[in-house]
Amino acid sequence: MSNGLWRSRLQAGVGLLWICWWFSSAVAADGRMEADPVFGGEVYVLEAGERSKPSLVLVHGLGQGASDDWRDTIAYLQSDYHILTFDLPGFGRSSKANTVYTPTRYAELIHHLARRHANRPFHLAGHSMGGAIALRYAATYPEDLRSLTLADAAGILHRLAYTKYLAPLGW
Repeated sequence: MSNGLWRSRLQAGVGLLWICWWFSSAVAADGRMEADPVFGGEVYVLEAGERSKPSLVLVHGLGQGASDDWRDTIAYLQSDYHILTFDLPGFGRSSKANTVYTPTRYAELIHHLARRHANRPFHLAGHSMGGAIALRYAATYPEDLRSLTLADAAGILHRLAYTKYLAPLGW
């Protein structure tokens, strides 16, 4: 894919995500707990939209909102996409353990969840810390992706950023 085409798709994706945060409506979603083979606990997984549509995997950033941060985005996009999102381990309803949380291990978990729930190739979007995780995923599993969208991502998240956030919360 040419740089110009890649750049225009990326800009369109970022613009679409930005617009989505301004809309709010009810989300028809199915959330459940599943076994997490990477971190050894449970992960909260949420799907919305019709399974026959192209899949969009949403990765949240730092904060207790976890996958709930995507609520308005899901409401806006669920008529056009099959949405897959989750609470990353250490956040929201997923297990919280004294373990190593890295973008590489999170990417492994996303790969596991996407193989089970997403139509491939799929669209991947990450916000903030989720952007760093999405970048790791794209570098590790490029054949899985139709597109990559990053919103407010620094691009490189040093491992101490996780520690500085999680330590005051007692994790």
